[in-house]
Amino acid sequence: MGHVGIAHKHSLFVVEDAAQALGSRFRGQHAGTFGQAAAISFFPAKVLGSLGDGGAVITNDDYIFDRVYQLHDHGRDIEGEVRSWGRNSRLDNLQAAILNHNLKTYDNVIARRRNIASLYQARLGQLPELQLPPAPNSNPDHFDIYQNYELQADRRDELKEHLRINGVGTLIQWGGKFLEVLRSIKQARQEDAYGESSLETTTSPSESDEEPDLDKIKEALGGITKLNSLIIRAQELANNFIRMQDLMLRSVTLSGEESDRLLRYQTTWERRLSSAIGELLTLQGKNTK
Repeated sequence: MGHVGIAHKHSLFVVEDAAQALGSRFRGQHAGTFGQAAAISFFPAKVLGSLGDGGAVITNDDYIFDRVYQLHDHGRDIEGEVRSWGRNSRLDNLQAAILNHNLKTYDNVIARRRNIASLYQARLGQLPELQLPPAPNSNPDHFDIYQNYELQADRRDELKEHLRINGVGTLIQWGGKFLEVLRSIKQARQEDAYGESSLETTTSPSESDEEPDLDKIKEALGGITKLNSLIIRAQELANNFIRMQDLMLRSVTLSGEESDRLLRYQTTWERRLSSAIGELLTLQGKNTK
């Protein structure tokens, strides 16, 4: 990367925003490994997503690792000693379990996304009204995981409405505006035109290894709605379970009958939470086959 070379030449510190790039490569080197540190997001909408907000900082620098570790755990170092001010930003076990499960098939998910991107290119690449992102194998230097598939359309809003009517979901990222061109920031107007024509669709895997037709793409997109509802359900159940555990910890002041009732409630919430997570993993597993 040219910019990294410039940074090294002038002894500048490089921190990569690799939030959506886990698995992507430039000239064989993985995103997130060019600078001194990099940030990766595990937000549910990412290719490797958890049930809620989460992320990671990766580094080979011992000092950066130690400082970030302290920041994420109340200022404590890896030995548990308080060394500085910090915050509670630990990834909880539920999110880690989901990420570990999804990581097992992550290579397959990326391959499937690239396959779908190739399909878009083959079937839509000759339409003069559309400008597609580079195809998967168009440049050997770049390996894209297609976290997003963003295109430009001459009649974007009409296309978006047509796709909506036919059950195909799309997204206008950031409302069609970019952080660099907010009215309070002076930038070239050329980017405004891009914002008025850009449209984002999905490369999320379908349930089949075969090339998907339009109906199968719609089916995969429809699964996103069910997946989101299951995520919300699991989060609500997890919150209720945590509250129930808190009540159990306080139950030493309750009568035996009240404690028994709380125990029954806890068992019920455990069962419901386990069921919701099972459904979620099953649905995600189907989408990564």
